[in-house]
Parts: sequence; C-alpha cells; structure tokens
Amino acid sequence: MKKEQKPTVTAIIFYVFAVLFLAYTAFMIFTAYEYVSGYIEQGTISYGSDFKDILSLYVQQAGPYLVYALLLYGMGYLVDVAAKVKESKESDHAGKETTVSAAAVKETKIAVKKEQKTEAKKQTEKKEKQTKDTAKDTKKENKGKAAKAKESKKKETASAEPTVKESADKAETK
Repeated sequence: MKKEQKPTVTAIIFYVFAVLFLAYTAFMIFTAYEYVSGYIEQGTISYGSDFKDILSLYVQQAGPYLVYALLLYGMGYLVDVAAKVKESKESDHAGKETTVSAAAVKETKIAVKKEQKTEAKKQTEKKEKQTKDTAKDTKKENKGKAAKAKESKKKETASAEPTVKESADKAETK
C-alpha cells in the first residue's frame, strides 16, 4: 500500500485562497439577492420580465470570484500533483539506483567467481605442465644415465680387452 502523501505548503496556500474566494462568492451572491429583492419589493423590476438583467447582475457580482476560486483550486491541485510526481520520480530513481547497485554487485560477484575459476584452471595447467616437464627431465636423465652406463661398460670392456690381449701376449712370450 502506498502511504498517503500530504499536500505541499504551496498547494495548501492555493486551497486556502480558493476557499476564501468561494466564501466571498457566496457573500456576493447574497448581496446581489438582497439588491434584487429590494427592487422587487419596490415594484421596480419583476422576476419574469427582467430575468435577463437579474441573471446578469448575479454573474457580474459573483462570477469573477467563483472563477478565481476555481482557478486557485486548480493551481493548488496541479502544484500538489507535480510535487507527488517529482517525489515518485525521485523514489523511483532511488529504487532504480538500488536495483542497479544490486545488479552491479551480482555481476561483480559473477565476474569474481569466473576470474577465480580461470585462475584455478591456470594454476592446474601450470602444475600439469610442471609435472610433464619433470617427467621429461627424469626420462632425459634416465637416458643420459643409461647412455653413461653403456659408455662406461664399453670403456671397461675396451680397457679389459687390452688387458686380456696383453695377458695373452705375455703368456705367449713365456
């Protein structure tokens, strides 16, 4: 439910002047009535034959003040409506800011989560790469050790052969 808003001070001032002019209109109608009644009692005019003149007198006496009262009331109403529209726009604007802020916070949270996931993926990929590199290095080291082992065996074999030859040569010389 919407909270009923009170009229603005300006609108209240217009309403008060409208009521005052309306009261003055009623006073002028009463004054015109007394004036016409006085002439009718004297027999100078009658309602039937001089109706047009009597109506003209009422309109001349009370009409402007009635129009002023209606205009002041209308102006007060317009000021009040304009103030309510302005207030509702401000509250809507504040509501939109709140909505926008909430949406911005939500989008920021989503962006942060995506960034965290991306960072976690990068770290996982980095660890996998390091593991692969370590495995490659281990294989290279093992190949290198195997190659060194083969070379050392060849050298041992090669160094052992001359010894065998020398032993055979020594044995022949004896």
